[in-house]
Amino acid sequence: MFELWIPLLVQAIFAVLGIELFRRRVLRGLGSVGGVGGAGLVLDVWGPIALVLPLLFHVGWIEGRVAGVGWSLAGGPVACGLLALGIAGITGLDCGKNRQPKAPAIAAWTGAGLILLLQSAAGEMTLWTGQCTFAAAAVLMWMNTPGAGPEHETADGATVRTGWALVLAVLCAAGQGCVALYSDIEIRPWVAAVSLAYATVVLALAARTAGGGACVRLGGWAATYGVLFGMGLISLCALVPEVYHIVADGWMMSEHRWPRPPIASVAYGFGTFAVEGTLLLMLGGLAAAAARTPESWRRIAGAIVLLGAAALIVCRLMDGAGAFVEMTGPG
Repeated sequence: MFELWIPLLVQAIFAVLGIELFRRRVLRGLGSVGGVGGAGLVLDVWGPIALVLPLLFHVGWIEGRVAGVGWSLAGGPVACGLLALGIAGITGLDCGKNRQPKAPAIAAWTGAGLILLLQSAAGEMTLWTGQCTFAAAAVLMWMNTPGAGPEHETADGATVRTGWALVLAVLCAAGQGCVALYSDIEIRPWVAAVSLAYATVVLALAARTAGGGACVRLGGWAATYGVLFGMGLISLCALVPEVYHIVADGWMMSEHRWPRPPIASVAYGFGTFAVEGTLLLMLGGLAAAAARTPESWRRIAGAIVLLGAAALIVCRLMDGAGAFVEMTGPG
């Protein structure tokens, strides 16, 4: 029985290492990574990826149905966005206009919410829908990556240390994901809980160290990348084996396996994500409204959002545990 929980312990070690890297180097070094563009690389590109990467590995848990145990793949990132909004509202910290989410970012978050909401209405996801969402996420990462300018030609020691710390944080997140990928089905709700707890602590550190705007940017982009890449990875997991079979059939001239039937649907059960899609659709607007709300009201609203996000996570993880019981039976 103890061996069952060893992956959870290893994942917790990776999570603590990632948190320490964010606390000691990444967040404290935001002021030394090439100005606003360098901070954007942390807050809008690789920082959010480091938050949701453990959740993206949960694609290996999905065998057709995304609801239940597979909720953390697309629903977990949305919870990260809500947690960021709630934490930023409670802290009441202002980091200046240069770190507040801009209109293009809010539009991208809203667009991702609309995609998830439409997908929840459809119920089943097709192969090409997933491919398009993966491409959209990659384009957003490319657009958020700052170009090389004169200020990036030479990097001082602080910038290099911050960059390497961010690389190590991403690797620790990948370590969490690898452990989660091979974890036993009985502890998967706990594995998802550790991944979300890791993201929550990093967001809280971001709010305390870099301000509420930085926290919201991290959470908003984490939600956007998580949803779009998550849907895309489901599609890729169905596509790659088919490509392998096509290549193998082509080289081996295997007539009994050719032609293969086309892939119509790669996942179902998205109807339960209507709540998450609606919340992500509203996230950008709520973040913009929070910046113009008096501090006392913002703290109250932040507490409400934080409690709501916690309730959503608990309910979804309990549903995942219930789905496990249904699959294994009473015995």
